[in-house]
Amino acid sequence: MRVLLLNLPCQLQVTRRYMCSTQNEMYLFPPHDLLALAGMAKQCGHEVYFCDAVAEKMGREAALQHIQQVSPDMVVSIMSFEWFDKDVEEVRAIRQKFPHIKIGLFGHYPTHFPQETMELTHADFVMLGEPDHVFANLLQAMQNGPLPQHVTGTAVKNNDGSITVNEEDRRVPNPNVLPMPPYEMLKAELYREPFLKSPFGMIQSARGCPFMCNYCVHSFGTKLTALTPENVIEHILHWKKTHNIQSLRFIDDTFTAVPSRVIKICKLMIENNINLQWSCLSRADTLNEEMLHWMKKAGCIRLAIGIETASQRLMDELNKGTTAEEALTNVLKAKNMGFQIMTFYLVGIPGETEADVDASIEFAKKTSHFISVDELLVYPGTPLYDKYAHLVEFSLYPYTNRFKNHEHNRLATARKNRFFKSFYLSPSFMLSAPKQVFAHYSLKDAVRYVLRRSND
Repeated sequence: MRVLLLNLPCQLQVTRRYMCSTQNEMYLFPPHDLLALAGMAKQCGHEVYFCDAVAEKMGREAALQHIQQVSPDMVVSIMSFEWFDKDVEEVRAIRQKFPHIKIGLFGHYPTHFPQETMELTHADFVMLGEPDHVFANLLQAMQNGPLPQHVTGTAVKNNDGSITVNEEDRRVPNPNVLPMPPYEMLKAELYREPFLKSPFGMIQSARGCPFMCNYCVHSFGTKLTALTPENVIEHILHWKKTHNIQSLRFIDDTFTAVPSRVIKICKLMIENNINLQWSCLSRADTLNEEMLHWMKKAGCIRLAIGIETASQRLMDELNKGTTAEEALTNVLKAKNMGFQIMTFYLVGIPGETEADVDASIEFAKKTSHFISVDELLVYPGTPLYDKYAHLVEFSLYPYTNRFKNHEHNRLATARKNRFFKSFYLSPSFMLSAPKQVFAHYSLKDAVRYVLRRSND
């Protein structure tokens, strides 16, 4: 069978992942979840093709032409969050142009709304939750016949047009048994993280997140499943061999969740002369001096840390499971050890005041080289949605996810813009910004960028 893994076209520079979708002109990460399924299809013995239409800057017509050239029996795509309705249109275009190709979808929204996703897109099947074993079982069952109707973890269109939703498959208990994603199928030069060297690579060394933040879409769940440190090194060496990467991002929900494991990975990176710049996602309450020492020694230059708010009351509302005081102490410790600090914040949390936002701005100025500020979005499938569903206007198509209270939304946008501008136009940023910033941008261009972003 000829299988095409297609990252759907989008006019914006979107990174699609199961846990989130992000859009930023300075970042672009490969669709790792989709690439992992390419590895599974290869292991199952199929003829596999991979196309990242976002990175290749393909519009719809170019993507359809690519499908025509590949002539696959099956196209599989991951659906995004805020651009879900746009993705629906892209899948519909594929269905209209190629009525006999099997179309499969996965992602957070297809998992929680399988029937609606299939009705909107006219896809043939949806994979629920962690898709690797589901995909393998589906491909195996199709070897000798049509699309099977009763593979666990799928929603499938029947011959009469009805849809059968089978129960969600269980998690992959041991990701070490999964094939390595075929990193060689990517064009590494198309991806980037700001101010890290190119070519740039990306690895997911663990899935899931054991922390209980109630607003977060975890990558497949709260149970942490991890590659062995030795397997992580094999992935890095494969990236280096195939793309000669100069920098790396660990995209685990929380790479530092188990400090002893991180230390083992770092020691192996040193033993194997990995010699790369790298970054990772972290939590402030997981940072300890011994782990940070080994991370620094192994080449880590940047920590991306979800703070969300410096208000203890709002931290508790988000079930962060830590304190603002602990976060400040640990992040300052990392900053003083020489790490670049990127921190993430949310505004528009119910009950938030201007004083809460001021506290977060001051926290950011004390601790951070870079920040990201977003308005709180309450996603179906999260505990926070269960709590606030009555306050939220949600629709898959046309896609809408916002608070019903327009004044709340107006204030959140104003606070986001004020936060962004207050940080990036402050003397503290100008004095502490890593030298790479002004090596890439003149002061005038940097100010223009900040003003534009703070008025979005």
